[in-house]
Amino acid sequence: MYAMYLRKSRQDIELELQGQGETLARHRETLLRLAQKNRHAIGEIYAEIVSGETIRARPEMSRLLTDVSAGRWEGVYCMEVERLSRGDPADQGRVAEVFTISQTRIITPGKTYLPENDFDVEYFEFSLFMSRREYKTINRRIQAGRMYSVQEGKYIGSRPAYGYRKEKLSGEKGYTLSIHSEEAEVVREIFHLYLDAGMGYTQIARHLTQTAAPAGAEGKGWSASRVYRLLSNEVYTGKICWGKTRMTSGLDASGAFKRRVTAESYRCYQGRHPAIIPEELFASVQAKMHAVRRSTGRRDQSNLLSGLLVCGQCGSTLHALPTCGRQAASVFCPSSACSTVKNYRAPVLYAVLDTLAPWLALAWQNHASAALDADPQATSRKRLERELHQLSGQMERLEELLEQGVYSVELYRQRRAALSARQEQLQQLWKESNLPPLPPAAQDPASLPAFWDVFAGASPLLQNMLLKACVSKILYRKECRGRANGSGVSRDANRFTLVIYPQPFPVSPR
Repeated sequence: MYAMYLRKSRQDIELELQGQGETLARHRETLLRLAQKNRHAIGEIYAEIVSGETIRARPEMSRLLTDVSAGRWEGVYCMEVERLSRGDPADQGRVAEVFTISQTRIITPGKTYLPENDFDVEYFEFSLFMSRREYKTINRRIQAGRMYSVQEGKYIGSRPAYGYRKEKLSGEKGYTLSIHSEEAEVVREIFHLYLDAGMGYTQIARHLTQTAAPAGAEGKGWSASRVYRLLSNEVYTGKICWGKTRMTSGLDASGAFKRRVTAESYRCYQGRHPAIIPEELFASVQAKMHAVRRSTGRRDQSNLLSGLLVCGQCGSTLHALPTCGRQAASVFCPSSACSTVKNYRAPVLYAVLDTLAPWLALAWQNHASAALDADPQATSRKRLERELHQLSGQMERLEELLEQGVYSVELYRQRRAALSARQEQLQQLWKESNLPPLPPAAQDPASLPAFWDVFAGASPLLQNMLLKACVSKILYRKECRGRANGSGVSRDANRFTLVIYPQPFPVSPR
């Protein structure tokens, strides 16, 4: 059985904009005809609808590698091997290793790559390397072009800021912005409410929702975070910024990741679009926002479920309110248009941990054992120790066979000499390999520290990282509010529903 992997390239997207048809559909037809010609049945089609630089950012590619590692497919059809990976060397190495070890073929319209053929494997790895170089070159050219467009005052964003509409420049390449009168009035109102009326981000979002202010062509309602982004956007003063946000790389418990952060310093250029907010008003708002940030300060992370809870109704990531006086910490949906009811954080956390307890204990144990098996030194130590132990047992059985008269003295001496020679050979191999003895915690997977032992002794930040390594997301639903009875005790206050999506542990191909 064979599989098919489809993914758009940047060039495909540009051709689609020129009216040359849907890329994935054309590729699917081409590969299906090729599979029919080869008399191969396609068991599943992995169609990537997102464009990600890393394997982690491409869920279909991650799923394909998992299935290939399990030996599910004899081969994989794709348009070019370059579409399998244009990520960093680690991703390229992972793709090459999975397909080579699992002996899975890669079939393209131009060539079939056989994993048992050394020349094909070498050419496959070289193709991945060249695709990475091509990606870097194209990306540098694109970024240089975007920089020149910003310096010319053109708008390079894929979506216009609220209050504007994207407009094609006449007689030249690029885009600018034109004012949308109704939304522009809302923008001016937001700046007035924050600076003159003294409202906060949440109060402004609630006010806009209650007054049915238009959310925009692509808006999903009003939230405090959206109001904050709007108030800090220089585009409303007629400027175009470059380098305000950037991508940074990092490592967490589940591997490498990239995230977008706001830069401390960036450049602004005069745009070709008209301003909605005067620069003096914008500067006053920024000064007030800066003063609020300084007075608030930065708290250490205390929410173990940060970034994991997702509203089951609107899809927003839930926010947390810390403990304040006699009021316990709670979680809530930030969207003012959403009817999801907030809940105290502790019951939600206990429900998550109680549900995950048996699965996490088993998954942690299996993951630790797999990591031990994947260590070359640990594998060598275990193999040598196992064979030495077997030789010791054979020596004991040899003595028993001599005493029972099964072996003659001559045969006993021959067998003992052979076993002793093999034992000396293994001991010499141990010394030459310079292998340290197995640590006590690694000799037996059962002696590894339990997940909950590690979890209980960790800081809240590390606990959050451990949970994110095990769980991809948790859907939270709550529609009914708690009711208080005569004694003041809340009844039915914790009637929420959680749907937990586990994070699959990485499995090395066997």
